[in-house]
Amino acid sequence: MRRLQVSRLLAILATLLSVYILIRLWPQIAPYQDMWPLPGLYLLEMVWLPLIGVALTFLDYRWAVLGMWAIPGAVLGFAILGALTVGPAYLPVFLLLAVSTFLRPAQGLRQYLGGLAVGICGGAVQIGYMLAVLKVLQQIAGS
Repeated sequence: MRRLQVSRLLAILATLLSVYILIRLWPQIAPYQDMWPLPGLYLLEMVWLPLIGVALTFLDYRWAVLGMWAIPGAVLGFAILGALTVGPAYLPVFLLLAVSTFLRPAQGLRQYLGGLAVGICGGAVQIGYMLAVLKVLQQIAGS
């Protein structure tokens, strides 16, 4: 029971940290939102992903645990693609969510390996759709 409480607390801290990062970065990106809305949308995504993680910590279903594994993977994918800008700011969010997920009770080795695979898929999906959106916007801007 204690591990579950710590897991929930870490997920809540990750969400609060994401909100703090958004508040700190918003003044720098707000002037550019009219011509380039993606930075703001991605920062909002980095708030709702940990928020979903918090909600999943209160559910005791296998799919909820798998969803919790996908969220740190997606945050890490964002941090990797944004490595030259805001990405490093989200590494602590990734770590909090990863430890939160790891601390979920009643997980054996198979669940950890399966969860790791889901996390890798979450990161791959995040990177894939970010690159696809950037490509589409690049084509729209070029035409």
